[in-house]
Amino acid sequence: MKKFIGIMLLSWLWSVHALAIDAGWINHFDGKPENYLFKRGNETMQVSIFTVLEVGDEISVNDKQHSIELSLRGGTYLVQVTYKNSPFRIDNANQVSSSHEWWESLKQHLDDWNKLTQPVRPKEITMPLLENLQHPSTIVAGVRSLHLQWYGGKPPYQVQIKQGRRRVLFTHETFNSVIETEPMTFDVNKSYRVVIFDADNQKFTGGFITIASIPNYPKTLLDVSLPDNFRQILQATWIAIQADGKWVFEAYQLAAKLIPYQPAQLLKEALAQGQNKQVRRGIRG
Repeated sequence: MKKFIGIMLLSWLWSVHALAIDAGWINHFDGKPENYLFKRGNETMQVSIFTVLEVGDEISVNDKQHSIELSLRGGTYLVQVTYKNSPFRIDNANQVSSSHEWWESLKQHLDDWNKLTQPVRPKEITMPLLENLQHPSTIVAGVRSLHLQWYGGKPPYQVQIKQGRRRVLFTHETFNSVIETEPMTFDVNKSYRVVIFDADNQKFTGGFITIASIPNYPKTLLDVSLPDNFRQILQATWIAIQADGKWVFEAYQLAAKLIPYQPAQLLKEALAQGQNKQVRRGIRG
């Protein structure tokens, strides 16, 4: 009897462990989460980008118009799930290889991305990217275009980028609150101001400083075996959470360059809306 109970217990422990074996993540889907069914055992899970998948998970597409892409075997194998091959069940052949020593670190970066993409929409005319959190907003110097995004106010808008208080590098009138500037030269260790006026003469002023280079990425995020877009968006995510928001403006620039990659669009919007507001300190020129 004891032997039988022992065998049953081992069998139960093995089955629980099997359900917790990592396989990869949800890489992309079109349409809405409601177009899919994600089952983990008896539980229905939320479909969202970069959700970590486990052996035993089952993904179904509910109609013929949509599809979902899964990155399995630790990101080395892509599977496209459609209405035709639904439900798709992730089996042991798709688990993360034991040779992927960086997997736990990679999972943390996926989790960081998910946390960042839970934004709160501001009400007033504002540009959270340059509201200067505990540290001044910082970008890398050089010849580059800037992506800018703000909220509120009444179009048309007048946008200026200045070095110090007098030198105007860029001026532009727009009806949109999301723009990409022309290429400009930003010198190392200088401060710059972004000034936005709306049709009612409301004004926003924010600023940033420039330095020579960004921090070194963790080794995990330099792995060339990862898909380029995926690796770069995780680099942007990592940059965004460094130094209490110091690099959010730079992370936004990196994400904007990767659009139309869906995770990049989600990260860009979240950063633009100001996820983690803290004590502000400013660069006003």
